[in-house]
Amino acid sequence: MRISLFILIVFFLTCCSNLFAQPYYKLLKNGRNWIYTQMAPGEEPPVHIVLAFALSMQGDTIIQGNSYKKIYQRPLKLNVNSTAIQNPKEILNTYIYALMREDTFARKVYMLPFKDTVSMCQPTEHLLYDFS
Repeated sequence: MRISLFILIVFFLTCCSNLFAQPYYKLLKNGRNWIYTQMAPGEEPPVHIVLAFALSMQGDTIIQGNSYKKIYQRPLKLNVNSTAIQNPKEILNTYIYALMREDTFARKVYMLPFKDTVSMCQPTEHLLYDFS
C-alpha cells in the first residue's frame, strides 16, 4: 500500500509541478536573425528563389507598459540564377517590420505588426508562439 501511495504522489508531483518541466530559453534576444526565402510555385528542382529577406531583433521600446523588441526586415540580394542568396548576404535596405514581446512566465510570444507593413493582416497584438 505504501509503495502504490508513494508512486501516486510522485506521479502527481511530476504532472502538476514546473520543477520537472523543460527549461525555457528566451526567444527574443538582440542580434538574432531569421532568414526567409520564397520559392517560385510549381517548378521542378532546382527551385528558384523569388524573394529573400532576414528578420532581426535590434533594440527595445515600451508601449502601454509592455516592453517590445523591434524586428527589422532586411531584403537580401539574390544570385543571378536565383537559386541561392548572394553570399556574403548583401542587404538592400532596412525597415521596421513588427514589435514582439515575450512573456517568459507564461512561455508565450506576442507580435504587434508595425503600421504600413505587409504584416498588417492583424493590426492588433496577437499570440505568435505558445510554448506552454
